[in-house]
Amino acid sequence: GPLTPDERKVMERHCEIGWRILAESQSELLDVAAIIARTHHERVDGGGYPHGLSGNDIPFEGRIAAIADVFDALTTDRIYRSAMPLGRALEIMREGRGSHFDAAALDAFFDALDEVIRIHEELSDH
Repeated sequence: GPLTPDERKVMERHCEIGWRILAESQSELLDVAAIIARTHHERVDGGGYPHGLSGNDIPFEGRIAAIADVFDALTTDRIYRSAMPLGRALEIMREGRGSHFDAAALDAFFDALDEVIRIHEELSDH
């Protein structure tokens, strides 16, 4: 079921924990991963977490990862719910254009949708 407010606070810590694990490495790849870990739940309208960043204050890597993260979350089975039908998941994502998601990045996602779906199906656990 839904998380309690206290459980949600604990869950939201994963962004900072991931960032602390990955940051200040000697690897450019891990530095990018740290940025993604810290910012993939920020929203372009400022309503995300952990820092309530908005718009271009969110690193582009985090804005891209937010799209991939939500697509994966909506279209794969979770312990607490089944995957959504693809059409409904894409509708939800379209509704988030310019509020949850960077508009240009989401447009690029939809421009590449055939490839996204191919990869999703190829890597699916089903």
